[in-house]
Amino acid sequence: MKVKVSVFGFGTVGRALAEIIAEKRKVFGVELNVVSITDRSGTIWGDFDLLEAKEVKESTGKLSNIGEYEVYDFSPQELIEEVKPDILVDVSSWDDAHEMYSYALAEGISVVTSNKPPIANHYDELITLARENGVGIFFESTVMAGTPIIGLLRENLLGEEIVKMEAIVNASTTFILTRMENGKTFEEAMEEARTLGILEEDPSKDIDGIDAYYKAKILHWVSYGEQPEEEEREGIRNVKDARNVRLVAEISKGRISVAPRKLPDNSPLLVSEVENAALIKTENLTLTLKGPGGGGKVTASGVFTDIIKAALKFPSPR
Repeated sequence: MKVKVSVFGFGTVGRALAEIIAEKRKVFGVELNVVSITDRSGTIWGDFDLLEAKEVKESTGKLSNIGEYEVYDFSPQELIEEVKPDILVDVSSWDDAHEMYSYALAEGISVVTSNKPPIANHYDELITLARENGVGIFFESTVMAGTPIIGLLRENLLGEEIVKMEAIVNASTTFILTRMENGKTFEEAMEEARTLGILEEDPSKDIDGIDAYYKAKILHWVSYGEQPEEEEREGIRNVKDARNVRLVAEISKGRISVAPRKLPDNSPLLVSEVENAALIKTENLTLTLKGPGGGGKVTASGVFTDIIKAALKFPSPR
């Protein structure tokens, strides 16, 4: 079965995804064909080499420098109408991409995304559109990168009532707090995180808990199918003594909270460096999930799995 894929966004995750698809183009009877890639310089569309596109982007910073291929200046709606992919993959950081998803879903095109704000802020309308048009919307890599917490909640725990979740979902703050535990100042730890590419383009999204807030909201949507009524958010700027402190997201029915908390020595949430962790309590189970919380290849692996799910017509529960 041949499946046409459009990739929107060609940063670290997009390029890592291109590498994975080039290596695993045929899997589970699905043959993936990336027919277009879009970055801020435009859209390449047609029969191009994925790895060549990756090399051009890395060496010149712009897809439009690819040479013999025509570059199109499509709006998101034009991209969907002209290219007509089977699956739209968004690995950009465009906060308002939900409008593009709506166009795609209405046209019978499944959506795969690692982009958090569109899912956190428009979950209900996007899920409804997907169901009405018989397609899927998949977003595993919006939370905990490639560690499959979304799949666990959406598919494997459908019969369980989620009582409470506590999670470390922002790798940047974990890295900074770990460095502070080892004697660095907040400013020194932040600068190291920036140098290593661990921080968001806008560091306040990490430091002030905005990224973790979006992730907590997504976990609430998936767990309960509704918007939280109570929300609390506090970042790590005012942390002085970082020993055993982590930015913890708490999710229970009707409420989400993101705030720094001092954890006991034996807490499964006391991860270090760029690890993420989640403690999920249901009416019958207590589950701990751990994994790397960032990095292009790790995030792209979750995106790739979602592309396969979309291609195989997995339903989109919850």
